[in-house]
This record gives sequence, structure tokens and C-alpha cells, in this order.
Amino acid sequence: MISRYIKPILIVTGLITASMFVAVFAPAIVLDQLFAEPPSDAVSLALTRHWGLLVFCFGGLLVWAAYRPDLRKPVLVFTIVEKVALVLGILLLPLALKSGAYVAAGTDATLSIVYLLYLAGL
Repeated sequence: MISRYIKPILIVTGLITASMFVAVFAPAIVLDQLFAEPPSDAVSLALTRHWGLLVFCFGGLLVWAAYRPDLRKPVLVFTIVEKVALVLGILLLPLALKSGAYVAAGTDATLSIVYLLYLAGL
């Protein structure tokens, strides 16, 4: 069932994922949406920029995989690993988080399930 709609699913979710590119240019704003007491030191801002670029690349890969069926399996496997790592990081770290972090975790968990269902052939 999901395989019939996988191309638009990958395009939309890829573009949503790639939207984290904003963290490259505005890391303080992104951190403020996630943490109750956002870090503002240079290392935290640099890591946030790097994370935003990394997530942007995963989004680009998802859009690319929409048009290249031969790339879908490896791209989805690596994307699932990245999204599950984010979810676990948000849920297991003892940090004071804002609702934005839980929205991101819920979205990534849901997308991981959708991608797993596609890979399972359901």
C-alpha cells in the first residue's frame, strides 16, 4: 500500500527534513525552540550548524531517492538510523526540553515507522 505512494511521501518528508537547513544560518533560534535553557556558547552553535547541514543532506537524499528506486533502500536505512538516534537522544537525555523537541521526536518516530513499513513491503 505504501509503495504506491512512496514517491510523494519521500518528496514531502525529504523537503520537511531538509528544512532544518535553517539551523546553519540561525542555530540560536533553533536551539531556543528545542531547549528550555538553550546553550549559546560557540561550540553548541557550531554543532547545531553541523547538525542542520547533516539533516539537510538526509532530506536531499530522501528527495533524490524518490526519483531513484535503486537508491531507496540504502537511503531509507540510513535515514531511519538518523531519525531513531534523534528520537532516542531527545527521549533519553536528561535535558529540559520545550514542546518543539517532542514534536520533532514524534515526527521522526512516525516517519521511521512509515519508512520501515515501506521496506517491509507493506
